[in-house]
Amino acid sequence: LAVWLVVTAIYGWLLYRLQGCCHGVVYAALLFVLCALPRLAVLALHHYIPTNDFANYLLYGQCFVQGDFAPAADLIANYYQMPKMGGLVVFNGLLMKLFGSSLLGLQLANILLTGGICVALYQLLKPVHRQAAWITALLWMVYPSNIVSAQIPTNHHGAVLFFLLALLL
Repeated sequence: LAVWLVVTAIYGWLLYRLQGCCHGVVYAALLFVLCALPRLAVLALHHYIPTNDFANYLLYGQCFVQGDFAPAADLIANYYQMPKMGGLVVFNGLLMKLFGSSLLGLQLANILLTGGICVALYQLLKPVHRQAAWITALLWMVYPSNIVSAQIPTNHHGAVLFFLLALLL
């Protein structure tokens, strides 16, 4: 808890001090990097082993990368009985094509997606209230549940990022 409070205080001080003196792109990059750092630290210090549904989500992406859809289709049809989960196969597969077909690839993709969410939140709120924008970004950066969930092979990070990007358009 003490480490989390110190990191939050340092991040808050940095964001407050730099919000007016950095160019927009530089500030967005700072938000992205500061958001990624705690997630990378958890990735380095904690070994996550996917179980249950999350192991299946990892398998979906690996099936897509290998071009063997039978295991994923069997799970979707017989275990979940949810044909719409085919989108998860494609989403995780595309991420694995870009970042590698291992759990680490999906974890790195999730870290990038959550960093993108942080920047999108800031950009969305900045025209409304600049201070609220950086505070929202700060809370997203240090929210423990989100830091941990970036290690899990799930699709909600992508869904949130695409939703926020749609709002920005």
